[in-house]
Amino acid sequence: MTSNGCPVQEVPTLTLEDTARLMQVMVEDCYITHLQMMENGGRCLAELSRRLLDNDVVDRPITLLSGRRGCGGIGLVAARHLHNWGAWVQVVTTHPAEQHSGLPAFHLAALQSADVATTWADDGWELPPADLVVDALIGTGLIESPQGTTRELILLANSSHAPVLSVDMPTGMAPNTGELTSPHISAGATLSMGIPKRGLGREENQAVYGTLYVADIGIPETAFEKAEVTMPNLFAHDTVVQITI
Repeated sequence: MTSNGCPVQEVPTLTLEDTARLMQVMVEDCYITHLQMMENGGRCLAELSRRLLDNDVVDRPITLLSGRRGCGGIGLVAARHLHNWGAWVQVVTTHPAEQHSGLPAFHLAALQSADVATTWADDGWELPPADLVVDALIGTGLIESPQGTTRELILLANSSHAPVLSVDMPTGMAPNTGELTSPHISAGATLSMGIPKRGLGREENQAVYGTLYVADIGIPETAFEKAEVTMPNLFAHDTVVQITI
């Protein structure tokens, strides 16, 4: 049973190629944009962050580590919601604002307009004390072993006494194979966006991704059908659901 009293459900996993096909159906056939999906995912990430902090984030220090791609954008949305709910949020980006583009740049600008504390993790930056660290560095976008600032942020997150919540996959885990880079994030919990990725299915990786959840990013049943994906109805009672794979 999960904390909300509902049983833990077993769900399938998708490769990146399967996921890309499903996202294409979402946009082209269901008229659901990447902006909508990112907003939904970020809101769910904020909800799970609040749940992990005993449903009270007022004045709680939360550090969010953000890359400049889609995973980072989801984290930035979550930071906005958590700030609105009264949390003390510090966003740390792997690159300065001018090196962001697309939706992540849009959401970073929204954060800055709301006076949310944002900083670029340049040389010598240290992780501040926090009750929760959110890993929104790479997610499913891993291509090679993390280098530079991203690598340093992984090491800092792993050295923190705070629990770590990862977006989609812990940074350093390959989405299709589950192979791990050195270093990689060791998370206490991971929130998959819409449907978990194939790499999470390696049994030995459970210690790396922790408790696994899935977020309702708004995928309609027709999209699953058109993409030929069999998925149970997970979100009848909640938008964030604990799962097993």
